[in-house]
Amino acid sequence: MKCAILTGFEPFGDYPANPTEDLARQLDRDCLNGVEISGIVLPCAYYRGFDVLYDEIMRINPEIILSMGLSSSVPAVRLEMVARNRMQSKYRDVDERSPDNEPIVPGGDEFIQLNSDGSELANRVGESGMFLQRSVYADAFICNSLMYLTAKFIDRYDLDIKQAFIHIPWTNDYCGSVDIADDKVTIAEEEVKKTIEVLLEAMS
Repeated sequence: MKCAILTGFEPFGDYPANPTEDLARQLDRDCLNGVEISGIVLPCAYYRGFDVLYDEIMRINPEIILSMGLSSSVPAVRLEMVARNRMQSKYRDVDERSPDNEPIVPGGDEFIQLNSDGSELANRVGESGMFLQRSVYADAFICNSLMYLTAKFIDRYDLDIKQAFIHIPWTNDYCGSVDIADDKVTIAEEEVKKTIEVLLEAMS
């Protein structure tokens, strides 16, 4: 049986909740299509998020890392496959860091391509009857920092770990409990779970 780490984030900014936190907790210790999930919740910090993930990598030696981030501006689950060596703050992180177009790793590669096959992942999700939006740039907030540091770590030590990252919009169950602007799209939590299941199967 293969092992996968599924990461979510704690709430950030003015948000009182984060659907990726709930999904990571709900799916922790689940087994989907022969993949055992370790769901962990990361602090919204440019560097400390990866520190927590690193400890879990060392603990379970996973074959897959699928990370999630909340983006209220995306209209569907969005696959991010390129990380940029930049930090640009929208909100202060939990460590009070507020970078202004700073490199994550001084002197590091400007862009890193994640090692999963984005076309294959999108096709597999589409074949399951759902839509997976693809992106060429994940912005420069904490999600991008986690992507970059994780990809750099996998590449540096030539680890046999498949990595992917998805942004998700708010899920429907937060309507009424979180102030979501009228122009924002929400989707069913079960749709996100199904997408995660298909992605894990495709990455295994």
